[in-house]
Amino acid sequence: MANSSRKSDRFDVIVIGGGVMGSSTAYHAAKLGQKTLLIEQFDFLHHRGSSHGESRTIRTTYPEPYYRRMAIESEKLWIEAESEIGYEVYSRSKQLDIGPKNNRSLMAVIENCEKQSVNHRILDRYQTDEHFSGRIELPDDWIAVVTDVGGVLKPTKSVAMFQTLAIKYGAVLRDKTEIVDVVRNGDDRGGVSVTSRSGEVFSGKKCVVTAGAWVSKLVEKVSNGGYRFADTAVGNICIKESHEVDFAIGAGFPSFASYGEPVIYGTPASEFPDMIKVCVHGGRDCDPDKRTWGTDSEDRFGDRVDWEDGPVISQSCLYSMTPDEDYIIDFLGGGFNEDVVVAGGFSGHGFKMAPLVGKILVDLAVGGKAAAGKYEEEIKHFKVGRFEGNPKGNKKGFEEQGEFKCKFAIRFSSEVSQVYNLTLDIIINSSVERAFSAMKLIKTSTQNKMGDQFLSDYFVSYTKKVILEGISNDTIMQIFKGIRPCRVQFSTVGNIPYGGSGWYPCLLGFDSRREQEATPQFMGRPSGRGYGRRFMVPRD
Repeated sequence: MANSSRKSDRFDVIVIGGGVMGSSTAYHAAKLGQKTLLIEQFDFLHHRGSSHGESRTIRTTYPEPYYRRMAIESEKLWIEAESEIGYEVYSRSKQLDIGPKNNRSLMAVIENCEKQSVNHRILDRYQTDEHFSGRIELPDDWIAVVTDVGGVLKPTKSVAMFQTLAIKYGAVLRDKTEIVDVVRNGDDRGGVSVTSRSGEVFSGKKCVVTAGAWVSKLVEKVSNGGYRFADTAVGNICIKESHEVDFAIGAGFPSFASYGEPVIYGTPASEFPDMIKVCVHGGRDCDPDKRTWGTDSEDRFGDRVDWEDGPVISQSCLYSMTPDEDYIIDFLGGGFNEDVVVAGGFSGHGFKMAPLVGKILVDLAVGGKAAAGKYEEEIKHFKVGRFEGNPKGNKKGFEEQGEFKCKFAIRFSSEVSQVYNLTLDIIINSSVERAFSAMKLIKTSTQNKMGDQFLSDYFVSYTKKVILEGISNDTIMQIFKGIRPCRVQFSTVGNIPYGGSGWYPCLLGFDSRREQEATPQFMGRPSGRGYGRRFMVPRD
């Protein structure tokens, strides 16, 4: 730099990029007592990047387990920041993940829920229709996963929240200041100097680069990682008149992600009155400085969305992501050693992680690898060097799922078989009416842990603990002693309950005195839509 360059005060941490990641980083750094500078090349809260608008989804359902752990921690930090600022940026709802039953990403989502004991339900198309009162229709061969943690974040409001909190803790904020150079100081103080296009020089002990789609232009080394910039489509569907309240975030309509082709996601009605937001994950390659602002929403969504006359409002959003769609959170290295931390590639599934990412970046910048050691299991996937000699980056483990039915199909242990034998004993030694009431626990537990004839190891252990230890044959016999018996028709296939997609255990009772068909009592859905009327049990 020329000697005439204007120099500012020296900071502990300089953050380049004032989107949600940079603003969160500035907040955490200032909160730690670090003298912090946040620099943005455009106006604060601009609409040219990936941190603007009125809605982003939050969810903890991920094929990759490390993202799930991050999302859980991030949700806590969102709530903590809300308590500090005094207003809400996060509206809660259920989360719905849907897709073909053999989709490996969706199966990995389910596997993660099982391994981490996450409360979830697996539904077939008919149960999904019933659960959401006809608002969501799935193809025959699709399933749905419903979890408790979902909702909508308000992006612009969130960025403003982090910036306000950063100022509260003493940070300095500068917008309309484009940084064109980052160099390591050659004097005894060390650290780095960043230079603006106007020639102003800012000096700091540490620098964090969170420039979104402009990271690779600012830091050439990162661009070797193969950043991809895409212009993705966002459509807003108008809800049919008189149904507006049914799709609002407070009416039980979920945030959602669809693992079909293309991958889409969306939110309940919140951003615009009476409209649902749907987005395509990914898009057309573009230059962030030369992008087109139009959209072709209808073509991009294909036949996945039934919106009759097309979207009411179409928008575009800038995506920046790596080839493996994992983040970059790492030291720049080279001559900078650990003085410069780089973060990027968050588009599509990163906004929700902002509170935690900001915290991790500050830990790395201020304390080095040791300070961020708590998150090593997560950030080991986000190294810059993973692309060296491997342009595709991280290899995903979804193929380890193998065939879904091989790894995740029904695996009846002796304990689960006992449950069905116990159920049979209840029916044989009582009336169907009384047995139905007594078996509510079995029905509820089974339906909550079973979907489309798939059971997991978690269900086996859950059954043993909750059901078998709570109900004994002797107890049941004593309760129903003296009640007239009832014959029941059974259907068996091999050694597992089977009825095809959408079937659940049902009862068909016959009163032994009248020898005619009695009113069926059902453990599952009422008969209809192709549902069977039999209680399926395994052969011994």
